[in-house]
Amino acid sequence: MLFREVDDRSQDGHEELLSVSHITGVTPRSHKENVNMFLAESTKGYKRVAIGDLAVNTMWAWMGALGFSKYNGVVSPSYNVYRLRRAGDVGYYGHVFSNPNFIKEVIRYSTGVWESRLRLYPEAFFEIRLPEPPVSEQRQIVKFLDVQTRKIDRLIDLRRRQMALLRLQRSAAVQKAVTRGLDPGVPVSDSGVPWLGDIPTHWKSLPLKRWVSTRVTDGPHETPELVDEGIDFVSAEALQEGKINFDARRGFIREDLHEAYCKKCRPQRDDIFLVKSGATTGKAAIVETDREFSVWSPLALVRVDQRRMLPRYMFEAIQCQYVLSQIETSWSYGTQPNIAMTAIERLVVAAPPLPEQREIVEFIVAESTKIDTLYVLLSSELCAVPFHFLTQP
Repeated sequence: MLFREVDDRSQDGHEELLSVSHITGVTPRSHKENVNMFLAESTKGYKRVAIGDLAVNTMWAWMGALGFSKYNGVVSPSYNVYRLRRAGDVGYYGHVFSNPNFIKEVIRYSTGVWESRLRLYPEAFFEIRLPEPPVSEQRQIVKFLDVQTRKIDRLIDLRRRQMALLRLQRSAAVQKAVTRGLDPGVPVSDSGVPWLGDIPTHWKSLPLKRWVSTRVTDGPHETPELVDEGIDFVSAEALQEGKINFDARRGFIREDLHEAYCKKCRPQRDDIFLVKSGATTGKAAIVETDREFSVWSPLALVRVDQRRMLPRYMFEAIQCQYVLSQIETSWSYGTQPNIAMTAIERLVVAAPPLPEQREIVEFIVAESTKIDTLYVLLSSELCAVPFHFLTQP
């Protein structure tokens, strides 16, 4: 066997308490948030871990919660600690243990009920077969992977920065289009809104309530009973990338309950929903479907008067910084941000006549399509980066 189990217990409980997770590996518990939660009064009797030891979170090993420690400390008595029996490079075995195929073996050798009580016990761990090249070759492999990993990390960082710049580019293009229009030489005048500044003289800057066909409303202020099948019931978490993601629904409600809620708020195509409470207050999405669904109270419905404003124009406008700044100065704090419907109705939105709105929307759609195409390309490259490097000769 390559490893042996170590069961050396703390005599006084003065050692550093270590945590083992599939995300961070083996780290001092003091480096984590909420370090006072779930801590025992003493770590006396906990299992000692030395630098270079393998610590395994027995309960979550099937998720990859194991790793070689860079610290001296102790772990929970329910964890297992292992040490190489003979010379070897722990960096090499660290790469082996992070390999998805190894995790499949961990799952295969674990016992118990799937996920909830799946455990990797020592006798099963010792049965897992591991590759053991000569130590010199182990070190060469680690050196190679370290070099490739640094290259991968640099390229991933570059791609992420490029993707962030694309988002900024789109936001800047939209901000300029919905505050100054497409004609750079058009005469401008003061809008009267500090965050908005000058706008074309022929535009109007009006409270949102002057642009809508119905009063701003929201979903039910009650927690409905969710059922296995029925009508989609969505809340703030379903607003993603400017759309309603029904896969992120809160759940399903009965059809009769949906009809009752629709007496106050029945969503329809081209409606705009704005998050009015919670961590994502100010986030918006436009409805691009005719399917029936209901919304919960954190969402406010904005339905524009299409004789005066295009829904897509309003959607783009209320996501601009000058509107978001108004939202931030209008919300109140309890346990979380919250903006009242009356405050939403007072938000000032600037807009040109309908024909010019159509031109601006067409411009935004065209620019967004180009930027989205580049964004998808960079995303696909980001996913392919490790494969590209590790398959090079």
